[in-house]
Amino acid sequence: EYIAVADRVDLIAERVRALGGTPPSTLKLQLDLARLKEDPTVPTAEGMVRNLVADYDVILAALLKASDEADDDPGVFSVRAGG
Repeated sequence: EYIAVADRVDLIAERVRALGGTPPSTLKLQLDLARLKEDPTVPTAEGMVRNLVADYDVILAALLKASDEADDDPGVFSVRAGG
């Protein structure tokens, strides 16, 4: 699986470059760009669930924003609109 993940990361980096961007090339840059942040504590089971819910909220917000931006582009298939 490591090789498969590495191949995917390379494909994404190539796509970013093709679109004129600069992919984050160090772990520090990737961590700085990450929307999900690590919990530096050792949370209780309830705290872990709270962290997961908070992370899912961040992911959902990012997906909805990306979907809205894609809806503004007539060349992009709209998942929410079904086509």
